[in-house]
Amino acid sequence: SEKGLSIPNDFSIIGNDDSNLRITGNITLTTLSHPKEAMGELAATYILNDIQHEAITNYYFKPVLIEGQSVRAL
Repeated sequence: SEKGLSIPNDFSIIGNDDSNLRITGNITLTTLSHPKEAMGELAATYILNDIQHEAITNYYFKPVLIEGQSVRAL
């Protein structure tokens, strides 16, 4: 704002972790949310599987878009 620019009029910002910071500014941040607890559990399982030389498979968590005020529609 000191440079005369504004969000989302001049540029858009999207977060990637649904942090509590998304609601602390002048506008709410558009962000992606993901299941943090489930991802942590899966990470621990991957570590144990690696230690035991067991196969590790890929897994995809689909993020959820939480719309704030930091992105302008085109």
